[in-house]
Amino acid sequence: MSAAIAGNKWFLVSSKKALRVVILIHGLNQNPASWKDMIPALKRWGYHVYLLCLKGHRGLTVDGIFKVNAEVWLQNFIDGYRDAESTFPLLPRMLVAYSHWGDLFRRLLKGN
Repeated sequence: MSAAIAGNKWFLVSSKKALRVVILIHGLNQNPASWKDMIPALKRWGYHVYLLCLKGHRGLTVDGIFKVNAEVWLQNFIDGYRDAESTFPLLPRMLVAYSHWGDLFRRLLKGN
């Protein structure tokens, strides 16, 4: 099952008997397709997979490019993380990201 999270660029790939939630964030100049080979394995290992497409990394018009900044991306992340938290409140969550996003979002979660 794959579902877009309302009003956001998050996608959920569900596992029938998930024990954990993993949040995948692509790198700068990438998109969610960069994770496509990992998703089947994560599902087999018992993960619900949340996949973020940061705004501006696909399908954005030239005029819209100038409206995208780090604050917009942080809000994209916060919205999806909160959805994962409320949808699966009892499951542990893990963040996996590459590029500088991993450190940025990790700091956000820790409040630094």
